[in-house]
Amino acid sequence: MRHEITKWDDGTTTEYMFNDAHICAKVTDKDTNGDIITEITYFYDEKGDIKGWNESKRGNLSRAYIVDVLEGEKYVLVYDIRNGQMLEKSLLDV
Repeated sequence: MRHEITKWDDGTTTEYMFNDAHICAKVTDKDTNGDIITEITYFYDEKGDIKGWNESKRGNLSRAYIVDVLEGEKYVLVYDIRNGQMLEKSLLDV
């Protein structure tokens, strides 16, 4: 896996991890102490198409984003991990 780090003027950093297909697999934002602010992990199918991603805030998994086909259209479904409630359904513009 390839790993890149961007250091921002305010002292925070963003780390990017890429899988063997050179597709971004994880993005981690850290504060000036190196503690995780937000972490997003991406999931892909065998063709490299995005299937979804999870978002964590301060180490707590908070939301899951699932790409799905409903009624012949691609949607992103957003779920609250803590209670499984769907928060949003948005048409994916591809």
